Amino acid sequence: MLDTNDPDVERRWRALWDASPQRSPFSQLKYVRYAAEAAGLHAGVFFADADAGGAAITWRRHGPYREIIVPPFTPFSAILLRDVPAEPDVHAGNTALGELLRTLERPFHALRLHLHPSLADVRPAQWAGWSAEPLYTYVCSTPGTDGWSESVLRNFRNARNDYVFVEDRSASAAAVRLAEASYARHDRSPPLSANSLGGLVNRLTASGLASAFAVRHKSSDEIHAAVVILNDGRTAYYWIAGSRPGDGMTVLIGELLPRLFNQGIELFDFMGANTPGIAEFKRKFGARLVPYFALTRCREDLTLLRTLRNMWR
Repeated sequence: MLDTNDPDVERRWRALWDASPQRSPFSQLKYVRYAAEAAGLHAGVFFADADAGGAAITWRRHGPYREIIVPPFTPFSAILLRDVPAEPDVHAGNTALGELLRTLERPFHALRLHLHPSLADVRPAQWAGWSAEPLYTYVCSTPGTDGWSESVLRNFRNARNDYVFVEDRSASAAAVRLAEASYARHDRSPPLSANSLGGLVNRLTASGLASAFAVRHKSSDEIHAAVVILNDGRTAYYWIAGSRPGDGMTVLIGELLPRLFNQGIELFDFMGANTPGIAEFKRKFGARLVPYFALTRCREDLTLLRTLRNMWR
């Protein structure tokens, strides 16, 4: 396992990231390090032969056992391949993905990875004994309001003059605060404390990996909706978001998308479509449903590890 802070590792990883169809903000080494530290996890890097692929993973120790864990608020694991595997190579068992999975199985006892949507063929994992579970997100184009539902378009046009668009440090803090309040309204605990999440947001923002936006209501000058965005220059991700009940988030998204488009960002990933009500809200912005896969494996004889893992949840 290689150190994420090693300059040579960073150079090799950056070259792979630049070429990979799986590039995203979540597969940058700086993000992997910061997310691991916020969640109390370790981090390390593995490369396939000839740097045809790589995995920057986060993991936790349970006594003598090691478990790979996807950090909170992270949709995709940092799994990069130079090329999407061709079907003949998949059938022959000769893929960088397969090599990486075999490499990860040796030092780890329980493993969970989330693949980027471009890795839709998970047969190399299934044939090697991994379980594959489909997950979903919604992705829309950034320009204009094409494809928006009539109700969302009407709400946006009626309410947009009630708000002022904001891009400053107050938006970051508001996004964390409003996201925490959203969990509380649904009687759920956030996967990271407000302090840990706020620290992660601040580090990513200071590093230029994150930007925060909000809308203030003109009548009260209070922030009604806020979002922290990560982007890789092509796709922006609706990362940390929260709002008060009302039209604030509809206005925020409507104001934000054309600004992202003007920056050269063509796609907007809503980061999840796995809760019915929230998924329907995202769909109404003309978004299309995109599947991706969670891969899991646990050695059959590790009953104790399964028990320990459930205790940590």
